[in-house]
Amino acid sequence: MGKELGPLAKHQKEVDGQKKLIEKQIKESTKLLGNSKLKNNEEKLKEQFKGCYEMKQKVEEYLEAANELDEANEPAKVKGFENKKKAEITRLEKWQTQLDTQMKKLLPDEKGEEYLKELKGDEEEEESGEEEEEEEEEEEGEEEEEEEEEEESEKQGIL
Repeated sequence: MGKELGPLAKHQKEVDGQKKLIEKQIKESTKLLGNSKLKNNEEKLKEQFKGCYEMKQKVEEYLEAANELDEANEPAKVKGFENKKKAEITRLEKWQTQLDTQMKKLLPDEKGEEYLKELKGDEEEEESGEEEEEEEEEEEGEEEEEEEEEEESEKQGIL
């Protein structure tokens, strides 16, 4: 049986799994921009922009997780932990910059900003729907706790 991977190794492995998808997204958007017939097709540009945006969000999540990695959480000593962590952060920042650049090329200026707001608006609607459900569940739980406390108080008053 192999050694259990620590947080750094798990993170690197997970990001490696996304590497091809990220690089493919960058390559496809570059190809689209180089195609004179398609680069004026707004639907295709928006499709690529959305793909870059989604990949950038994933990269940002990975970047946040990489910044939070701590050598103390490793099950065994990792030789060169800080250097490996820095290399991982650098790799993610490079992808983040590349995706940012592609998004600006695909839909520059106002078009990109408007579409980005539209994409973020769609996400917020999805998230707020989930948050509302969670809040309702929490409220129900709190109401049940209050009822139980009242019953306990009444029992103690009777005794």
